[in-house]
Amino acid sequence: MKELRYLFACVTLCVLAATIFGPVYAQDSLNIWSQNLSNNARVYAMAISATNGNLIYCAGLDSGVYKTTNAGVNWVPVNNGLTYNKVQAIAMSPSNNNILYCGTDQNGAANSGVYKTTDGGANWTLVSTGITDDKSIQVIAIHPTNPNIAWTTAFTGLTNSTIGLYKTTDGGANWFASNTGIGPVKNLLSIVVNPLNPNTLYCGTSFNLAPLTVGQSRVYKSTDGGATWVNMSNGWPTDSTIGHPIRALSMSTVDTNVILAASFLAADTLGGAYVTKNGGVSWIRKNNGLPSVNGALQRSCLIRPGSTTEFFVGFDAGGANQRGVWRTTNGGDNWFDFNNGAMVNTFTIRGLVFKTQGNPTLYAGGATATVPGRGVYEYSWAAPTPPPAVNRALLFPTPGVNTNYVQIPFQASMVGFGNNITIECWVKIGGSTTANTVLNKGAASFDYQLGINSTTIFPFFRAGATVVIDSFANLAVGVWAHLAVTYDGTTIKFYKDGVLHLSRAVALTLGSSTNEMRIGRGNNDPGSGYLDEMRLWSVARTQGQIDSTKCKKYPGSFTSTTGLKAVWHFDSTYVDSISNYVGTPIGTVAFDTVSLPCVPVSVAENKPPVPSDYELAQNYPNPFNPTTRIEFSLAEESNVRLRVYNILGQEVVTLANEQRSPGNHTVEWNGINTSGYRVTSGVYFYVFEAIPTSGRLTFTKVKKMIMLK
Repeated sequence: MKELRYLFACVTLCVLAATIFGPVYAQDSLNIWSQNLSNNARVYAMAISATNGNLIYCAGLDSGVYKTTNAGVNWVPVNNGLTYNKVQAIAMSPSNNNILYCGTDQNGAANSGVYKTTDGGANWTLVSTGITDDKSIQVIAIHPTNPNIAWTTAFTGLTNSTIGLYKTTDGGANWFASNTGIGPVKNLLSIVVNPLNPNTLYCGTSFNLAPLTVGQSRVYKSTDGGATWVNMSNGWPTDSTIGHPIRALSMSTVDTNVILAASFLAADTLGGAYVTKNGGVSWIRKNNGLPSVNGALQRSCLIRPGSTTEFFVGFDAGGANQRGVWRTTNGGDNWFDFNNGAMVNTFTIRGLVFKTQGNPTLYAGGATATVPGRGVYEYSWAAPTPPPAVNRALLFPTPGVNTNYVQIPFQASMVGFGNNITIECWVKIGGSTTANTVLNKGAASFDYQLGINSTTIFPFFRAGATVVIDSFANLAVGVWAHLAVTYDGTTIKFYKDGVLHLSRAVALTLGSSTNEMRIGRGNNDPGSGYLDEMRLWSVARTQGQIDSTKCKKYPGSFTSTTGLKAVWHFDSTYVDSISNYVGTPIGTVAFDTVSLPCVPVSVAENKPPVPSDYELAQNYPNPFNPTTRIEFSLAEESNVRLRVYNILGQEVVTLANEQRSPGNHTVEWNGINTSGYRVTSGVYFYVFEAIPTSGRLTFTKVKKMIMLK
């Protein structure tokens, strides 16, 4: 009977899933194409999250926008507010997965143009003010760190555009012309933005419709965010009687000078795939093996993330059996037909995106005029075997030299935190003859700075002219320590190895200058030694949060990233993982293999088991002077409170008051009370409460400890 009830439940769940989510597809075997979504929609564009490959959107010319959060196992329509659902362009903000822009074709009505969502597609709003051309949106590109900045093109293919290329800096509320330097042909079809330097963009034009002139299709480059453009078409054909519309552009994620362009083959068949390896200075036709018949149209293209030589193109028009997806693994020197399984070389492919997490997967959007050949298709490879994990750190090898640091140009997101901040890192100082700077924003203005005092080796935090020194947490030369400082607008706190060492009420004002950020150097504080896993937050993190992630490398096991502005790993790059702050090494700076006292979770092979029950251990040592350790175990995620009372029942200090994950935890007390003074000798009690988030009964325990001087 139990088995029958279980079977009934499974069948019911399957029926509910089909009812709620529409068609459900299991991902098929590796190394073959399978159909991922089939709803008769002609998919004209796709967007995938850079940080979560399971989150994908597709734009259909028949049914608006569809969304999947599980890599295509099931899809749901997300069209609320999208009053015109013929969508042919879509883009997701690289810095905020909930913000997307999509663009419709042109229907001559007020509800065509650009739409925007800020809640992951739950609601869309028309944001086309300022776009004066016929609102047939061909492509949208979004700034890598600021979703309020975006570019789009408007071209119907039936009439010439007057402006063609538009930019917004206020999230789509207003669009303005961004075409200075672009020639007489303003019919643009493609844009790509450099993810490491968003001021650098490339765009590609179509041909002039009437009058038809010779060789008008061009690639343009901007180095000032689209304010001005320069013709970068050296190598493209100039003698065509029709031009070669540059339909799609893709940029390598590891070498942004490498760009793939896909174009139309006109009567002279000189179009096709073109590649530049020098940022557009020159282009080379790389069409060997691709269909080269008159009228062959490459509608989409993609450089595989992490590669400079593996490319894909999707075809629309062309000869018989010459559509579908084509692939090269040697930078375009040789292309081959990449169609099998559910993917047929008669299909029209207008969208290509790639998932890098887990099993690498290529997704293709089918837009064939007739069924089959519509919907989303996928091709997966086996997940690569990861190399042995190596943890590296940034090395400043020469003590006392004032030129060794990493310089990071100013970006607006570096300031404006209010007066809430957390800076943390692993540090192993190389000397104490000069002050060691961990992070300094603002150079000589010291908007905010975390450093280590010379000779005393005490951590300090500085905001403008105000300096706060933690004289309870001196560091040792040549010894790793996890160092963190938080400020919540009223109180500054210093932590060493996750343990609170100083809490002091102070008035600080974080600066907001446009000066650069420096790692490893303040103004005249050069420092030496090692830095690793540096994090900048725009919130004051709690002790529990700092302690629980001090031995974890983002994004390994981070349950919350609220307020996280930047993370530098220093394993092989100076670029942070959050806001793409690109650092430049100055002087003698290098990467070096290190061994931290606790191995980061993303590097460790094994994790400790979760305790089966709650427990509070006796502090050790006991009696103590001046520091003691208190250990406790959590069987599940819980809200934890750990407080110390004197013999009169008066609260002395709160050591923990936050949510913590299941596992074994340690809190140190250095005998400092809430006011920042060391307590007198005597008997004290520590009271521990754990309130499970599941609703399980609260665990409470009290133990005695003795402070001796």
